[in-house]
Amino acid sequence: MSAMGHDFFLMNFVAGLGVLQMAASYASLRGMLFLRHRPLSGILGFLAVVGAFLWFFISGPRNLPDTSGGLSGNEDAWLFCAAGACAILFTLAATSILNYRMGREYASRRPGLEALQHTTFYRAFLSAMRGLWTRS
Repeated sequence: MSAMGHDFFLMNFVAGLGVLQMAASYASLRGMLFLRHRPLSGILGFLAVVGAFLWFFISGPRNLPDTSGGLSGNEDAWLFCAAGACAILFTLAATSILNYRMGREYASRRPGLEALQHTTFYRAFLSAMRGLWTRS
C-alpha cells in the first residue's frame, strides 16, 4: 500500500471516529462516548471530522490518477470500508474500557442501540447473550 493509501485510511478512520462521536452525542448513547460530557463529545467529533479532512487535503497533492501514484477506485473502496469497520470496533472497545463502571447495575431490557444510553457495549452484549442462553 502506498503512502497515500495509509493517509486515506487514517483520514477515514479519524473521520469515522468523529462521526460516531457526533451520532452518539446526538442520540444520547452515553455508553459510546469518549468523554462523559455530551456536547463536548459532539464538538470533539466535529473537530475530528474537519481536522481529518483538512489534514488530508492540505498536506499534499491528492488529485492524482492511479497511474501516477494515486489510489484506484478499488483501493478507495476497500480502504474506506476497512477504516469504517476499524473506527466502529475501536469505538466500541475503547468506550467499553473507558466507561467500564457505567451500567453495572443496569439490566438491559432494551434491544439494540438504545441499551447504550445506560451501559457500555460490552455489558449490553453480555446481557443480550445471557438472554439468548436463558431462552433456549
